Amino acid sequence: MQTTEMLVEVSAEMEHHLELLRQAYRLPTTTAVLELLISTQIDRSVYEMTGIKPGPKLAIDNTQEEHDADRKEHPAQLQGPGGSQPRGGPPGRACGAEPRKKMEQTGMRLWPEELSQARELAASEDRSAASFMRRIYLRGLEGYLAERGAGTATQ
Repeated sequence: MQTTEMLVEVSAEMEHHLELLRQAYRLPTTTAVLELLISTQIDRSVYEMTGIKPGPKLAIDNTQEEHDADRKEHPAQLQGPGGSQPRGGPPGRACGAEPRKKMEQTGMRLWPEELSQARELAASEDRSAASFMRRIYLRGLEGYLAERGAGTATQ
């Protein structure tokens, strides 16, 4: 099955409200705001019909460089265990060590039934939906690469 995209025209007032929401949520486009609003409404509807609450959502997008810049400007946010001395980096890593690679946030389009199933399976394994879907992706990628004789996927 394939999804279809629709062009929607909105009033200037609605466009203004969408722009305010885009800025508040730090989203790239007003289309992303609409997708977020629709997703939230779908989650509410599913909960009302089934009693199944939506899974956890990423509260802070730590893949964006602006978050790192904020930390450098406000070193008090990075305090050590005693709360008084700023720490040099995450626990277990020496100061000046090579920074960790960051995962990039990607979009994955799923049908509502597929997303519900993924969330249920993730909850049954005490995982976040994102962690579960990445694990399933890596399993599928490994199988695909094995079929092609190209080796294994990287973790």
